[in-house]
Amino acid sequence: MLPCENSDTIQVDLTVANVADGLFDSSLVVDFVAKPKVKIGDLVAVIKNDVATVGVIVSSSTQPTNITLLLSTRGGTGAAQFTSNNSTTMTITQTTPVEIKGLTESSTRNNIRIEAKDDQGKKLDDEDFSVLWVTLSLRTSGGVSSENAARAVIGQFQGNSSPTLGTVYHTGLISVLGKLWASAAVGTTRRQRLNLNEFATYNGKKASADMPWFSRMSIVRTTGRDAIINDVPGDNVAGTGATPLTWNLQP
Repeated sequence: MLPCENSDTIQVDLTVANVADGLFDSSLVVDFVAKPKVKIGDLVAVIKNDVATVGVIVSSSTQPTNITLLLSTRGGTGAAQFTSNNSTTMTITQTTPVEIKGLTESSTRNNIRIEAKDDQGKKLDDEDFSVLWVTLSLRTSGGVSSENAARAVIGQFQGNSSPTLGTVYHTGLISVLGKLWASAAVGTTRRQRLNLNEFATYNGKKASADMPWFSRMSIVRTTGRDAIINDVPGDNVAGTGATPLTWNLQP
């Protein structure tokens, strides 16, 4: 067997030989065996307990050939399967959209692989992706993460290029309730109580569990920079769960 790459060019000289030339007709038959070409489409992530579709393009100049698709975990933890047979292997013979379901979230990025092999077990193409699931948590102290898109704005309000969490500042122009604040009398108090629900999405699909959380804040108007006022026990905090929406935090 002569090993060749896709771009290699070879020349073969063929002839026939009989022990009794002239008595029998000679012939030479050459069969061309074309190997299929496979291209797996781009796949970045599959959400856990959801599905994503990737196109697998098969190009062959001969009759249909069995192509085996395999899903494997390259390292760490994470798992996915084909929805057509609830398995990590399937066979196709032509260009096909393939649906994959995420089972277990990836412990590292791109550690799940879909691979195509021919009937000889030779790899034709592969694509690495992740099974995605986001874990949300609430942090109220320490520095603002460098990945936070609002970091620069928070730093402007705090006058600090390294903004921190857990400190509230107010410009004195607009109250936390959205009303004009500049004309408020010194000593005026504004209070905010919010219940929120947060979750992550990827490509318009939910990619995390719900995280209900709350925020409580009270600000008093002063002659200088507005100040936090702690005249209600348990005020001026954020946390997971829910809060009463009354001014004094009573149910």
